[in-house]
Amino acid sequence: MNIDRTLAKHDKLTNDLTRRFVINYFNLELDEEVDADWISGDVGGIFQFGDYFINFSDIKFCLEKNVEVSKFFAWYDWCLDNHPLYINLDHYCMGAAELRSKQEQSLEKSKKQVEEAKKILKEALEEYDDKARLS
Repeated sequence: MNIDRTLAKHDKLTNDLTRRFVINYFNLELDEEVDADWISGDVGGIFQFGDYFINFSDIKFCLEKNVEVSKFFAWYDWCLDNHPLYINLDHYCMGAAELRSKQEQSLEKSKKQVEEAKKILKEALEEYDDKARLS
């Protein structure tokens, strides 16, 4: 088996899959040219298309699992929003972002409840001190 031929076949298949992904997800016509722009020439690593940088494993996942275009871009935008916790695409598709959002909302609610409890406790202690001074 000729390794150069095998590697060339791998590169061609990877570029074909990436082209299919770009056409489907960026709403291009089949006859439009899609330049495979792999970061550092690493075919199968990270692909750049316009302002997007996409890992090939995410491209492969989208094609294998028929991830909706809107879901892919929602995940991509979610990642760009600088969330303190990274969620990969497959977990995002399973609902991890929604779960994380609910947890953050619950945490904020709990923080407000703690602040309210501190305020009530402080007022009660001040009232107790005032009564103790008067006695």
